[in-house]
Amino acid sequence: MKVLVVNDNKKDRLHISKIVLTHGFDVSEAGNGYEALEKVETEPPDIIISDIMMPEMDGFMLIRKIKGKEKTKDIPFIFYTKSFVCDEDRKLGFSLGAARFIVKPLKPEGLLCEIDLVLNEHKTGKLKSAGPEITDTEYLQKYSAQLSLKLESRVRMLEQEIEKRKKIEAELRNSEKKLILAKDEALRASSVKSDFLMKMSHELRTPLNSVLGFSQILKMKQHGELNEKQEKHVDNIFYSATRLLGMINDMLDLVKVESGEGLHLSIRSFQAPEAIDEALIFISDRAEQKKIVVQKEIDPGLGIIEADTLRFKQILINLIDNAIKFSKPDGGTVNITAGKNGNMVQFSISDTGIGIKEKEMSKLFDPFYQADSGINRRYGGAGAGLAVTKKLVEQHGGRIWVESIYSKGSTFSFTLPLKQKNRSILK
Repeated sequence: MKVLVVNDNKKDRLHISKIVLTHGFDVSEAGNGYEALEKVETEPPDIIISDIMMPEMDGFMLIRKIKGKEKTKDIPFIFYTKSFVCDEDRKLGFSLGAARFIVKPLKPEGLLCEIDLVLNEHKTGKLKSAGPEITDTEYLQKYSAQLSLKLESRVRMLEQEIEKRKKIEAELRNSEKKLILAKDEALRASSVKSDFLMKMSHELRTPLNSVLGFSQILKMKQHGELNEKQEKHVDNIFYSATRLLGMINDMLDLVKVESGEGLHLSIRSFQAPEAIDEALIFISDRAEQKKIVVQKEIDPGLGIIEADTLRFKQILINLIDNAIKFSKPDGGTVNITAGKNGNMVQFSISDTGIGIKEKEMSKLFDPFYQADSGINRRYGGAGAGLAVTKKLVEQHGGRIWVESIYSKGSTFSFTLPLKQKNRSILK
């Protein structure tokens, strides 16, 4: 018997796999829904055990896709999760075709017993292959409603925790001992904040990815043509969700940096000009909407560099997106240049936008710093993107700086080593 274990937490995934292996099953693993779908297509398992909250594609979307295909609809599916769960989660899971909805913790023998029961029900024909039909709209409505309830609950918990810590701090101000205790409480509060941001971002990314997926389906017109107004609405949904997902990812990266965890880099050798072209694809639609002409000047001699490809694109997209965001209402130009400078390569992103006041430039890369509250309300942003970009550049061994003339435009430049020292290169 083949069991597919799907969980984005490596530790949890290995724990479940170890339990299943002791029962004589063959085990394969996937870190998210997309990986699971690939494995199901190439080597269909006899049963799937999946978490719910996962990045890129969550467990609900995974079972929806599996049960929607004739080839895979009969594969038994078990939800095994420790996420914040309510009765509506269970109802949604069963309506999509889940055989079991198990909330951790459950002893190993209990999990194995449930697996055996499900496989026996499947073998004897007692297990239905899929739940009743549920439309995309119903799915999004149910999931959005559940997410709102979870957010409200978590916010209330955080507010209660903050009030509790405020009272403790007030009681600890009059002595050295109280100051030490207050410091400890502040550290704990910071930990609570980081933990809250991590968990909330994790839970928000799942429905956002669903929104992105459904809007892409609508943009592809698989279910019928859209009129001009509908196309505009779908484009706005897709762009807004993409922006929000980017902000959430930046917040997660910033939390990791502030906690001292750092950002993991997977250093590879790749063609820098090709990576620049791939990054430009992500911003081309928005540039067109804002009447921005994007130009590039790449040194013909610039070829292979060593860096984390995804993080390199993240740096470029953050800077180019900022250049477009702070363009003037009548459009403008964004120019990307790249060329060798000794054993380094320098990249620059110049715009003809609103520029930056000189007094604000020194704090521009500080976490959550926003130069002007009025401008921020107009243009949006959480103040995390540039701080994360600076950390990524520095972690690669480079540096980043800005030059700007207020009301004329800005140039953000950064350097990266052509070759990374004392780092193993992934092939």
